[in-house]
Amino acid sequence: MTPYLANTFCLTDDEQYDLKAASFYSYALPCPYQCTVCPPLIKEEPKFLDIDDFHHEVQRYRLAGVELFLIRGYEPTLNVSAHIPHINILKEYAPIRVHSNGQRLPALNKLVANTDGVCLDIKVAPLVNFSYYDLEIYNRLLPLNEVTEDFLVDYRDSMLDAIKVVDGMQFTYFTSTTFDWLPPIHQESILSLRKYCKSPFVHYAVKNYQPIRSV
Repeated sequence: MTPYLANTFCLTDDEQYDLKAASFYSYALPCPYQCTVCPPLIKEEPKFLDIDDFHHEVQRYRLAGVELFLIRGYEPTLNVSAHIPHINILKEYAPIRVHSNGQRLPALNKLVANTDGVCLDIKVAPLVNFSYYDLEIYNRLLPLNEVTEDFLVDYRDSMLDAIKVVDGMQFTYFTSTTFDWLPPIHQESILSLRKYCKSPFVHYAVKNYQPIRSV
């Protein structure tokens, strides 16, 4: 039995770099988050592939014109050891980008060392201090049981360090989402990061729960 799961690829287009891409999802371990943008949880018993079948699966997508593999879903930094075997095979065929929220920098560093870029989703405003009201905001935004000030400080610091690590890599870009009910200081703080980033920065402003993209 191997860690390679069947039916975990999804063809897509990488709009940021105008490439045909394939997203690779690993469901080897359950994720504690329930992010709305993540694909639905697998309800049936997963089907495992051996290493030869996994190679054949990757080759099928490569022959279909895939130019970039995306490691995403179930926050990849939660289970680095499960992703390394996938990455070692995928990088034989095409460049790889990891999609992450940047919360776990040591784990992200291990993934970055073997890939060609990161899509870093900036979820927390880089505020100097977080008030009780800020905790209420992020308890609404983040899919956790309870958000504490220490959690937000650690998340902010790890995220800012992660930006420095991945900025400028070949296929890196940054994303952020601000909601119309967020206080202006939160929106301005997140958007202020754009002027420091060399890699593209894509921002989604959500009004009445309808995303509006701006770059």
